[in-house]
Amino acid sequence: MHRNKLHRQICRMLLPLCLAGWLMPAIAASNPIIRDKFTADPAPLVVGDTLYLYVGHDEAQRDEMFNMREWLVYSTTDMQTWTPHAPIMNVKDFKWAKQDAWASQAIQKNGKFYFYAAVEHDDTHPGKAIAVAVADRPTGPFVDARGSALITNQMTPKGTHSWEDIDPTVFTDDDGVSWIAWGNRQCYLAKLAPNMIELDGPIREITPPHFEEGPWLHKRGDLYYLTYASLDRSTQRDEHISYSTAPSITGPWTYRGELTGAGKYSFTIHPGIAEFKNQWYLFLHNATLAIGDLNGAIGRRAVTVEHLQYNADGSMRPVTQTEAGVTATVAASPVPARFERFSYAGTSQEQVRPAAGQYQNPVLSGYYPDPSVTRVGDDYYLVNSTFSHFPGLPVFHSKDLVNWTQIGNAIDRPGQLNFDGLEISAGVFAPDISYHDGTFYIVNTCVGCKGNFVITASNPAGPWSDPVWFDFEGIDPSIFWNDDGKAYIVNNGAPNETPRYDGHRAIWVQEFDYRAMKLVGPRTQLINGGVDISSKPIWIEGPHLFKKDGYYYLSAAEGGTGDGHSQVVFRSQSVFGPFVAGPHNPILSQRTLDPTRKNPVTSAGHAKLVQTQNGDWWATFLATRPYQQGYYNIGRETFLLPVSWQDGWPLILPSGQAIPFAANKPALPAQPRSPRPVNGDLSYVDEFDGAKLSMEWLGLRTPNQTIYTLKQGTLELHSGAALGDQGGVPAFVGRRQQHHVATVSTTLTFTPQQAQDRAGLVAVQNDKAYLFFGLASIDGKAVVALITRENTGTEKVVASAPVGAGAVTLTIRANGGAMSFDYQAGNGAALRLRSDYDVRFLSTHAAGGFVGTLIGPYSYQPR
Repeated sequence: MHRNKLHRQICRMLLPLCLAGWLMPAIAASNPIIRDKFTADPAPLVVGDTLYLYVGHDEAQRDEMFNMREWLVYSTTDMQTWTPHAPIMNVKDFKWAKQDAWASQAIQKNGKFYFYAAVEHDDTHPGKAIAVAVADRPTGPFVDARGSALITNQMTPKGTHSWEDIDPTVFTDDDGVSWIAWGNRQCYLAKLAPNMIELDGPIREITPPHFEEGPWLHKRGDLYYLTYASLDRSTQRDEHISYSTAPSITGPWTYRGELTGAGKYSFTIHPGIAEFKNQWYLFLHNATLAIGDLNGAIGRRAVTVEHLQYNADGSMRPVTQTEAGVTATVAASPVPARFERFSYAGTSQEQVRPAAGQYQNPVLSGYYPDPSVTRVGDDYYLVNSTFSHFPGLPVFHSKDLVNWTQIGNAIDRPGQLNFDGLEISAGVFAPDISYHDGTFYIVNTCVGCKGNFVITASNPAGPWSDPVWFDFEGIDPSIFWNDDGKAYIVNNGAPNETPRYDGHRAIWVQEFDYRAMKLVGPRTQLINGGVDISSKPIWIEGPHLFKKDGYYYLSAAEGGTGDGHSQVVFRSQSVFGPFVAGPHNPILSQRTLDPTRKNPVTSAGHAKLVQTQNGDWWATFLATRPYQQGYYNIGRETFLLPVSWQDGWPLILPSGQAIPFAANKPALPAQPRSPRPVNGDLSYVDEFDGAKLSMEWLGLRTPNQTIYTLKQGTLELHSGAALGDQGGVPAFVGRRQQHHVATVSTTLTFTPQQAQDRAGLVAVQNDKAYLFFGLASIDGKAVVALITRENTGTEKVVASAPVGAGAVTLTIRANGGAMSFDYQAGNGAALRLRSDYDVRFLSTHAAGGFVGTLIGPYSYQPR
């Protein structure tokens, strides 16, 4: 809203429109929803099963522009019948204000109701101001909470007009922090103090494109929305409604376009948005109402409401303003699938019990491949690859190299990396973590993205920076910090000759200017092919440089990441070579052992060595635990072994020795098992009672939209892409299957309404290898179904059974290459849908790629 001088100018420009306001007939329709008075600037508030609508009372007579002296509130329980209440406040209730009961909003917090409104301040602080009042009930009575203005015109000196500080909107985030936004021509944002009547921090500007006035803040899932009255002065004469979105309340805000056009016969328009009884609504105003001999006009407006719907990417669908309003039949928004608790219990198939003073391998069970470890003082940090899963690159901490606790994900913001359209086994390959002079570094390769990059953090738990990209070919970079103050990046790349055979690769090094974050100087090839190029070694990769006793050691994986995997070592007196292969190569491998042995560990390699504060050496590396020759569903895992030194050369495990499941612990201070253990037999329950999912949950590809909401102990999944659609992000969140013997369970409430609707548990390796177990619609009937895609182009229904309405508990029982599927409707008996179904299609052997199986809730409701 504008002050009277500006409105007189507007009226002169829009004289035909103003005159037309006197000629309009009354409209008998569902919109406007308030018909006993002229009302404007709607602000909804949901309290339990009632929606309260706060409005300004337009009392303009004849040729008056604006005459607003009081605020009103109406309530509804069905969006059809609106109950008026006594006026909640008059502008004169703020003793320091002299006129103008302009746009307002009420919010509930701390057992009270706080009411924020724009008024005209008296001459002690000329111009518009923001007032705040408080009440014990949503219908008042409200009283001035401060005795003075919360915000005055003098607090925002950027604007050149005195009505800059109007139209407050207040929003409380999931962390309990409340924010206020307001403005005309400029949009301002500030944090509110816990008492809700003071600002707690600086005022910042967040003005989006074409912002005019009337901001409204809300949040859906993880996405923040700023909806506002917009005016493109080059093309528009009346205000429209536009909006922007952001991953954080403080931005960055991205303009998403117009939501709806101008209100009929009205220059102004003002949005209010609320979710009420699982439906979203957009409140507006126009000037179509007639009361007695007064018709609508610029100062006599009427509140309306329309349905508000969202697209799968989180954008709001354009809204058409109608006379029918919410009484019109619209395509029903799908009711989200709701999951209560997720439980997991797993046991190791080898059933080894470490003795006192021993630890158990693997130290990270399940899909935790390509480990990279570093020591900082007495602390150890480790990171793994995650390919196209998001969030990515889990960061772990330990004091003893045995008990690890995840402390973060280095890739946890959609803006860091874009996995759109990537295969699941593309994305972020083997990372390397290191530390130098107060900063942690992770160098990595994003296959299918932009290639090699570095991210940094002062705290390994995060946040980690956005990537800085390098321009060199290859994968698996790692940083070596020399004792002369220089740094180098070593990586796998193509050889400096025409490749002699498939898998012929090389190891390269180049100086890294870590201050400028770029590579400098020449690139030097260190290793061509591997230990003995005449034997055609394949896939020399995952290199790491370290220095000991005057020698530079280069350790790398060789043989590919399957059964032929190994670790080899070279050394030189110069970082640029020449490097000589060690006498004990490979220093780690299981490829010569009997593949039919009981409980084998295979595919060992991709090691990184670390020296403890006591001078001992240890190695983390990846390996696998097949349940059948060549078959494992749980992915490549992280193992730990001591490193011995023989004649100046490291050795992880002599040739022909099997990797032990139990070994003596490092000589480090004893640590208790992590409260969130990641190895051995373990179980956990997620009650979905936090503000967001814990850091162990993963999805498929980078989400550019909100796919879940946590509400009162339930996980709600919003519809995304179909599982198997490589071009999209499904509404799926999963946890690693960490054991071949495991039980996974959840309770689901969901009603499939059309043929493709489904919700339940999914076990997934990639876009062509997955199974769905849950509720679906088949032949028009709700059923519990097992549906699989077994490395083919199509799905198949394995089994189904009718199921009634209500909650259903779903349980998957894994045992090696087979799974059984149980369900229980309500308090009924548990029933078996299918026993011992062959799920070897979820193995790496059958599905290919580099990941492990994830199991978790999934929903698909195409609309």
